[in-house]
Amino acid sequence: KLANTQPALCTSCHPNVADKEHVHDPVRTDACTECHDPHGGATKALLARSTTAKLCDDCHSLPKEAFAHGPIAVGECMVCHEPHHSDRPGLLKAPGSALCAGCHSDTAENIAGKKHPHKPAVQDCAACHAPHGGDNQFLLRKPRTELCLGCHADIEKLVTEQPVVHGAVKELSRCANCHEPHAADRPFMLKAPSKNLCLACHD
Repeated sequence: KLANTQPALCTSCHPNVADKEHVHDPVRTDACTECHDPHGGATKALLARSTTAKLCDDCHSLPKEAFAHGPIAVGECMVCHEPHHSDRPGLLKAPGSALCAGCHSDTAENIAGKKHPHKPAVQDCAACHAPHGGDNQFLLRKPRTELCLGCHADIEKLVTEQPVVHGAVKELSRCANCHEPHAADRPFMLKAPSKNLCLACHD
């Protein structure tokens, strides 16, 4: 006979696992044993499956796209997510771009040190990048030009309505041929002074 019922049986030793704004469903519904084996397991946390990835995949089908985010690729969901509760949606460990900066510190330092940072790069990397996986390189949510034009409607009007479009917009890295995607010291996030930038292709 159990000494008590869930969740009291568990929380008598493991308190404070559901006192934040966002609570993982198994915790919220008093179903600790959906994720944990109460007697033993292959991991320190007594997970009900042999790895974190297998456990999370039971409810949250992991992405199968061409490109996977590093933590997802190696099955370490908890690099970004809290397992029980969080003050942030998605049980994230930190807000917006601050979460990404934990691993991508070189990019974060580059953005912080530039005069003209890209607003989404400062506020939330996930505006442009899929956090789990995607079919575009760099986990971009859409192909490069389509992604950029989704916000820059004035440029979209130019490149869709004019009879002649600058080749750099359509070829190779497209918008990123001339513009830094995260931050730059020059206005419009140009990669180089305007004259140098143009002469790099038009010699």
